[in-house]
Amino acid sequence: MPDDPTTGVPDPDRAGDWLVPPWVEGATFSEVVRHFLRYQPQVMTNRAYLAAYYESYCAALENAPVEKSTYSGHARWVEDMRDCVNRCVRHYREQAVDMTDLRLTG
Repeated sequence: MPDDPTTGVPDPDRAGDWLVPPWVEGATFSEVVRHFLRYQPQVMTNRAYLAAYYESYCAALENAPVEKSTYSGHARWVEDMRDCVNRCVRHYREQAVDMTDLRLTG
């Protein structure tokens, strides 16, 4: 696996900070899952962050090569992971509100 990092997921509110730091370019599907799980936002995180996290997670999974596995359930797991992350993207897009306005007035 090459050692060149990807761009990562920048923090929408803090320039120079990462929501998800860069992962290694060419990371496999399982490696991308492991990386994103390390940086999964807390439940009380602002919905805009959650939407950015899951949209980036979805894109990373779509671009990651699926490794070969002798485990019979691997292909099902890959599809289940994609489905789960896609459902999170839809959920947080639907639930997204302009949290910036709420923070400024709250």
